[in-house]
Amino acid sequence: MVLNQNKSRNIITITWLFFFTINLVILLYLYLDNWLYYKDILIGLKTISTTYGGYLGIIIAFHFSKKIKEDSQYNVSSFYISLFCSVIWNIVITLFLFRLALGKGYFEHTIELISDIAAMFSWLVGGVIGYFFAKNS
Repeated sequence: MVLNQNKSRNIITITWLFFFTINLVILLYLYLDNWLYYKDILIGLKTISTTYGGYLGIIIAFHFSKKIKEDSQYNVSSFYISLFCSVIWNIVITLFLFRLALGKGYFEHTIELISDIAAMFSWLVGGVIGYFFAKNS
């Protein structure tokens, strides 16, 4: 597979949308299986929306911007670093929610922990995602 800038954008976008969707599905499962009340599902959705909103907004905006000319310079290492940081960050967030689906932990503590972790480690993905999409557009 030849990796070009447009494919790299697609991979990053799909990665973020995949994890966002998985987290929404976990919350929906918890709600539909009566583990969460209405108030709780709203808190969970707000937390996931806040956690992902800024990143997905930027990623989708750049994804739907004009396609990149393939003859321009492309720094493939920025893609790999962005993908690695994105996957690590998303796995951490998703694992905390997944624990709830396995019947481990408390919802309130998990949601608070996700908010705190997302805030503490926003630098891990914010910088590399911003650099990758801004530099390669």
